[in-house]
Amino acid sequence: MTDAQRPDFKAYAPLASRLSSTTTFTETLDELRDCFIYCAAPTDIDDPMLILNLVEVARDTLLHRGVRIQPAGSCPKHLQHHKDIYFSFLRNLKLKRGLFPGPSLQDKITRLTLPLIGTTLLRRSPRTYAATRSNNAMPPPRTIPFHPQPLPKRRALDAPRRLPDALVKRVCVRTTNHTADKLENTSENEDGVEDDDDGYDRNDRDKDENEGEDEEKGTRHKFVMKPLRGRFGISCGSTTSMYRRRV
Repeated sequence: MTDAQRPDFKAYAPLASRLSSTTTFTETLDELRDCFIYCAAPTDIDDPMLILNLVEVARDTLLHRGVRIQPAGSCPKHLQHHKDIYFSFLRNLKLKRGLFPGPSLQDKITRLTLPLIGTTLLRRSPRTYAATRSNNAMPPPRTIPFHPQPLPKRRALDAPRRLPDALVKRVCVRTTNHTADKLENTSENEDGVEDDDDGYDRNDRDKDENEGEDEEKGTRHKFVMKPLRGRFGISCGSTTSMYRRRV
């Protein structure tokens, strides 16, 4: 440690002892913050290294008493206020880090303010939320006023309507004429059909009678020429014919 980095023990010793006690921790940390928070230039700070060394003392005091230097770290209930004051001091130190020139001082400030990386608070702006909701939200549904009304009373069914007498008479006359015409046509068809009980024609009956007479006389023979089965053509040979003789 160089002479420039070595703290002034006359001022350092009483402040360090006060930061080591929880009873005077918050008051001493507020006094230490006032040493640079109102400064406008690095030359306004008497001993910047002394301030950073005292911040390390405050950090060690919290760690020795079970406080985790993290935004969501565990902390005893009676030391929660001490932890809040310490994080408020770190935010002010980060805001005024330009008053501590030099690489060594800047590196020490970076290490001390490292827990602030996880302290980002995501808050919803009412203005942004209202604008987003107005753009994406669907219009409210239309409400139709409802006025309940009693149901109409049931009325008795009307009597069936009666057809005019002239129409009824006309329909009856047409039905009667149609039935009479149908019966007349049926009787004419029955008269025009000959009664053939045995299924033979009149000419067939005459032929049967003549054939019966010829058989009785024995003088006539009937010849029927039928072609042989399975043989076709004009001439089937010198001695055969497609016709055969049958008595």
